[in-house]
Amino acid sequence: MSYQTDPSLPGYHFARVGDGNKAAIRTLTAFIEGFFFTVFVQGDDEIFEIAYDKGVSRDFRQNNNNTMLDFEGFKCAIRGIRAAYSDRRIIKQSVTPAPADPTGATSTSAHIASFSGVNKRGDLVVIRVVAVGTAIFQPGKGPQLAMESIVITTDEPVDPSS
Repeated sequence: MSYQTDPSLPGYHFARVGDGNKAAIRTLTAFIEGFFFTVFVQGDDEIFEIAYDKGVSRDFRQNNNNTMLDFEGFKCAIRGIRAAYSDRRIIKQSVTPAPADPTGATSTSAHIASFSGVNKRGDLVVIRVVAVGTAIFQPGKGPQLAMESIVITTDEPVDPSS
């Protein structure tokens, strides 16, 4: 089981093409990288909303910096990051997938990423993300993020006036 990306669309769009475990691992990597870019980095809030709603299971649960979040809670947390930092750009990201299960229905990966953004004071800030997530492959829907543990930190400059 695998999915191919359509680079003509914002973020990634998945279409089923089928060829086993290796393809499922490649698919998970493309899904995680595309999902991360689309929800955290690219600037269009409408695209973020669509990608999030398609890419996250309604049963989603996440440990976010020791706070448990559900589907809506994680969406609100990302909205907060998007609102706090403009001109977001990926610095670096890597995805390390575990072998998919034999049926290709689920797979887990580690994701490490950093991106920059400009805060409300005009300072360039680096945001770092470390996550371990599980994606499920839903018939007719493609991969969806189902569960994740994530740590998000920001390197905010010190305000000299404080």
